[in-house]
Amino acid sequence: MLSLYSIPTIVRNMFLSFSRIEDAPDIALKLEDAWVELDALVMECLSE
Repeated sequence: MLSLYSIPTIVRNMFLSFSRIEDAPDIALKLEDAWVELDALVMECLSE
């Protein structure tokens, strides 16, 4: 259950590390999308 909470946080932190770079690579946008989707998935799992 801990990984359910940890994985979105890890992905978010990776995304935020790219936000400090002026010309962030495309992976930064993919990380943001993944973070949002994982967070939504966690919320969905918790609501069931």
